Amino acid sequence: MSDKLKCSAEMVGYDPDHIHECGWNYIYVYPEEEGDLAIHYTLGNHLKGLPELVLLGPLPPDSVGALFNRLIEEWKYGLPVVTGDLSGYLPEPYKLRIVE
Repeated sequence: MSDKLKCSAEMVGYDPDHIHECGWNYIYVYPEEEGDLAIHYTLGNHLKGLPELVLLGPLPPDSVGALFNRLIEEWKYGLPVVTGDLSGYLPEPYKLRIVE
């Protein structure tokens, strides 16, 4: 398995070994009932000077994982962390806004 795949947001759940190896981990808290919000968040980004991410909503974990991967890769390669509307990062009809 390549490092790029091994260090993607494919994993869900707290895994300190993954954080140590890849620098971050994606955690997905499943909604208990239909209509409840799912909670998606990262752990470990702060260890590399990057912001942690939290996303609330009905998005599927694969979409959020792809989003987290994209943002973290951009930030690791020097693109600035921007705030505001980033809805172009997600498929319609979803909206994304990054706030500090």
